[in-house]
Amino acid sequence: MAAFYRKVLSREEIILNINLLYRAVLILLIAWYVSACAVHYLSLRSLWNDELAVFDSIRFLNPSELFLRPLLTDQAFPHFYLFMIQFLAKPFGNYSLSLRFFPFVCMLTAFGVWLSIARRELKNSSEYLTFILCWTASVPLIYYSAELKQYSMDVLVSGLFVWFLYEQDKLRLGGGRKYVGTLALLPLSVLFSYPAYFFLFFPLWNLCLELKSDKAQWKYILVYLSSVFICVALSYQFDIRLRPMESVANGFNDYFIAMSSFKDFLQTFGEGVNNLFSRWFVELPKVFRKLARFFMFFGLIYMFVGFFKNIHKSKWKLYSISTVALVVFFELAVAGASQKYPFGVPRTALFLCPMLLILTVQGIRQLKTLNPYVYFAVHGSFVVYLCVVAIGILRIVLTQPLIAIPTIWSL
Repeated sequence: MAAFYRKVLSREEIILNINLLYRAVLILLIAWYVSACAVHYLSLRSLWNDELAVFDSIRFLNPSELFLRPLLTDQAFPHFYLFMIQFLAKPFGNYSLSLRFFPFVCMLTAFGVWLSIARRELKNSSEYLTFILCWTASVPLIYYSAELKQYSMDVLVSGLFVWFLYEQDKLRLGGGRKYVGTLALLPLSVLFSYPAYFFLFFPLWNLCLELKSDKAQWKYILVYLSSVFICVALSYQFDIRLRPMESVANGFNDYFIAMSSFKDFLQTFGEGVNNLFSRWFVELPKVFRKLARFFMFFGLIYMFVGFFKNIHKSKWKLYSISTVALVVFFELAVAGASQKYPFGVPRTALFLCPMLLILTVQGIRQLKTLNPYVYFAVHGSFVVYLCVVAIGILRIVLTQPLIAIPTIWSL
């Protein structure tokens, strides 16, 4: 009997040690990403071409002009968000840290929001850690945390919408001011992020589905639609209407989906999809991008499989990554085909990146059902790949300013 209890205690000790190891790795990876972003932010690198183009509007336009005329140097930047940056930076003499402060805060906040979302989707501890490791190995997710552009805000806004979709039923059942207030505030995001338009439809869709069983949902629908109408009107009047669409179209000419012929459609659509599923880690040396394409292919497949697997279970509600990602992907494709929004540009599609990373981890997980050994081989290889890339990025961050397309290793 004593031997039996000793065996039980040893098992408990093993479980405790595993839990302690998991927490240690979790803290390490979170600290790794935050530290990489912080060092990048504090590097005080000079503003470069794109940032200087945005800076012209901050420097030469007064606050009222930001809302009454197009931005200088043909820039497309959410005017309300740019006003916030100008408001903070001018008292500090437009110091680089003040100019990049909001992008930095937005990305770190987005990181926390997406960790919460991933925890709902990735119950397995090793898979959750893999998702966090993806952030440490992603040049775009680190670089745009300290860049005078709007892309970190896009990541935050997409995370807030997805988080709300997970919570929508719970908030609806709770009712009251909290739910009404959240519905009223969500559309404000279009004033600060253009990709927010891709997500406006989801809460309304879920509300309309609830009408079948609860006619009282009309009041929430009216609240949400009223807020959407007001916010979109403000966005159009003081932002969208002033965008230099012709110059934007020319600037992203290679990243729209061509509809001139079926051949051109396949070529441009294929190139866009390839960019969306291969450029989230590092691009140079090219072998790393090719390896990323292999691993992210599982995310591409699961984007379709996960949708059709879960849409019936959710009774056609769109409330999780599995059901939302495919719809956003097609929205982005339609916008690219109509030349309203570039398709397949990593920075303008950065808001989609965390979803695709979660889908990739989920897609690799599906290999378990086919062959556990294949799953461990692919998952293990993915982890090794991420570790190598993350170390390469950290080495650059600690020794020199990080650029958008760095070469992490000399091969």
